[in-house]
Amino acid sequence: MEPITSVLLILCVIALAVTQIPTDIRYKQLSRRSTLTGLFAVCGVMVADSFVSQSLGNLTIAILGCSVVLAIYVSLNRLAPHALGFGDVLLVVPLSLALSYTSMSSLAYWQMLAAISGSIHATIVRLRCGDRTIPFGPHLLLAAIAVLIVSV
Repeated sequence: MEPITSVLLILCVIALAVTQIPTDIRYKQLSRRSTLTGLFAVCGVMVADSFVSQSLGNLTIAILGCSVVLAIYVSLNRLAPHALGFGDVLLVVPLSLALSYTSMSSLAYWQMLAAISGSIHATIVRLRCGDRTIPFGPHLLLAAIAVLIVSV
């Protein structure tokens, strides 16, 4: 993978974060249009890199990694739709593609970081105001940015 590809993937995720985090914090809802735009941008970067490198290896691995993460999130959404919204399910698609394209192991670090930060946030919110819900999108996005930056 070209170094410019890593930078472009980071920029795609940062742009997604800039548009999604304020919306999710304020309304506890993610924009599908923004998520789809981010998905197309990430896919464009991955396809262009695969074309330049003349290899489909990373692209295939990214699709497999994304499929596993998506299956887990769809299952969680079906089991407890009040706990994990469908916007979060859609958001993991471009994020897991970008992360697994750089390194499959980054998916585990991303999920751990998002889960830990989300748990800390939920505990604080629960203790301070008794609220039982938090926006999880910011945790997914910021964890993805952190893992992508560290993996470069």
